[in-house]
Amino acid sequence: MDDFMNELGRIVGMTLRDNAEAIKATQKTVYKVAFLLGGMLYLLHDTRKRQSALRDRVYALEKKAKEFDQALEYTEEDA
Repeated sequence: MDDFMNELGRIVGMTLRDNAEAIKATQKTVYKVAFLLGGMLYLLHDTRKRQSALRDRVYALEKKAKEFDQALEYTEEDA
C-alpha cells in the first residue's frame, strides 16, 4: 500500500510540476504577445499622428496654392 501511495504521490507531484511549467510558459507567451500588441498600437498611433500632420500640411499648401492662383488672376485682370 505504501508503494502505491508513494507512486501516486510521485505522479501527482510530476503532474503539478508539469502544470506549473506549462503555466509559466503560457505566462511568458502572454507577456510577449501583450508587449508586441502594445508596440503595434504605439506604432499605429504614431503613424496616425504623422498622417494627420501630413494632411494638415497638404491642406495648408492647397490653401496657399489657391491664394496664389487668385492673386495671379487679379494681376492678369489688372494687366
